[in-house]
Order: sequence, then structure tokens, then C-alpha cells
Amino acid sequence: TGTPLSYANIRNRQFGPLQIVLGIVAPDGSPRFTPHTLRHFAVSLWIDEGASIKQVSEWAGHESPEFTQRVYGHLFKGRRTDRSAASAGEISVLGATPAQHANDDAPKSSALSAT
Repeated sequence: TGTPLSYANIRNRQFGPLQIVLGIVAPDGSPRFTPHTLRHFAVSLWIDEGASIKQVSEWAGHESPEFTQRVYGHLFKGRRTDRSAASAGEISVLGATPAQHANDDAPKSSALSAT
């Protein structure tokens, strides 16, 4: 109809059914995540990977770093700084991907270098 899609519409008609098709479901067969759940997951990963509170606040679109501190402050105190902890979290939710992190310091092979 040309009107904006509501959060509930996107969650119920697109995001939820997509998870069911992909098998990302709770034990009762319902979709496992909401978009807001994934937002919290992303913010937690940014913190765990060492982003500053100012960076996290900007990336999350929070009104201020103080708001971010009130909601996520406990995570800044206990964050881990090694890549393996963040990667383990990603793999547990998303599964393994061929190029886990393009910016890692791991050696990379390139098809172009053989030419």
C-alpha cells in the first residue's frame, strides 16, 4: 500500500519465517531470534572485540555513551580481548563460514598471486 513496514510485520512475515526455513528455531519450533536479539548480540560482540564505549554507542545508534554504559556497562568490565572468544560466539549462532574474518592476521592464499 506504500506505507512503511512495521517492526511486527517484518518480524512475523519475513524474519521469523526465514529462520524456520533455515532451521534456526527454538525447541518448540518457533523462530529463535528477533531482530532486537541480534542487535544485542552485535553490541555484545563489538564490546568483546574491544570497541570503545563511544564507538559502540555510535554504531548502535544510542543517544549517548552514558546510555550504552547503563545498558551494557557490565560487559565492558568482563570483556575478553582475544579473537577466539568473539569467533566462538559467531560460530555458535551463525555456524562456520569460509572467510570468518577478512581482517584477521591469518595467512591468506590468493588465486591472483599464482598468475
